[in-house]
Amino acid sequence: MELKGQMIHCPETHCLLFLGSPIVKGLQSMTSRGLYISDIPIHDATRDLILIEEQSRAQESLKRRMDKLKNTIQSANQAVEIERKKNVDLLNLIFPANV
Repeated sequence: MELKGQMIHCPETHCLLFLGSPIVKGLQSMTSRGLYISDIPIHDATRDLILIEEQSRAQESLKRRMDKLKNTIQSANQAVEIERKKNVDLLNLIFPANV
């Protein structure tokens, strides 16, 4: 796992303190490493970027589903229109148009 951050020297305790967060590319890479959104500090912009990426992915998925449904509805409407025309033609054969 790669980390980003900074080392801070604490002269009072003669120690080094590392302040950082993990470098992640997306939610999937986080879950594969056993990390959660709550593991990323609130002040880190990575958290927002991951959430925006996931929202964008979800919207794209919904858009594809809606396009698929729209195409299905258009096909069904065309089939209904064809059947309606067949019915009108059949009625015109049975009953003359001038009656």
